[in-house]
Amino acid sequence: MPKYKMFRHRARPGLRCIVALAQPLPRVLAAHMWEEEAADLDEQSAPPGFREGAARYALAMQGFYILRQPKNRHELVKAETKDLEM
Repeated sequence: MPKYKMFRHRARPGLRCIVALAQPLPRVLAAHMWEEEAADLDEQSAPPGFREGAARYALAMQGFYILRQPKNRHELVKAETKDLEM
């Protein structure tokens, strides 16, 4: 798994923007709206709902991957089940 950097939206803390560690930051990461949360995200520290294939595709197409954190255990289980089906 490549290394990533993760940012949290200041007004919507459930939103994360994930970018490749080795790439320049995309313009979507306006400094006043996002704050860095993890500088060296890897498989062990990936947040719930993170999907490696989706991240790679989004990074290749637009340079960033937006992830909404599950609000509760039910949403987390649903996301994990969806990952197993893919």
